[in-house]
Amino acid sequence: MISGHSNIVVTDTVSSVSLQQLLYYNTFSSAVYLAFSIVNLLNKQDIHYKSSLNEQLLFPMIMFWTIAEVCRLLCGYIGNLQEKVPEISAFLVISIFPQLPALIYLTFLQEHAFPFDKIFGWLLLIFLAFEFIFATISFSNMIKHQTAQFYRLCQEEY
Repeated sequence: MISGHSNIVVTDTVSSVSLQQLLYYNTFSSAVYLAFSIVNLLNKQDIHYKSSLNEQLLFPMIMFWTIAEVCRLLCGYIGNLQEKVPEISAFLVISIFPQLPALIYLTFLQEHAFPFDKIFGWLLLIFLAFEFIFATISFSNMIKHQTAQFYRLCQEEY
């Protein structure tokens, strides 16, 4: 305890620095990917597609990815920094369902993929994999920490 400061409270933090760094760099990578994807989308308007489904699916998939990515990164930031379990769990769920299929389509399954699409798609998939691993570890640590706090609170009550 510091002399003269008797009301200083020391709290344990379970936020993951590694997850926060990944989220930080992914935010910039996603912004670059979105900007170049919009430019590529405009360039792809002149290309003749074999399937009209591929032509019509590209724009909605980019919009779907963008909305999911914003929500996912926001939940990741809030969940990790403020140690909120619901936000981290939402981050994990959004990473699995909307984000992973959208990135797989944009990276591997579109008919006319530019080299940029494949390179940045791989980069974002690697970010997604590492973020998922670190978020799972952070989620587990948060659950353990909050459960221990709850048990201590129950012990103090009696």
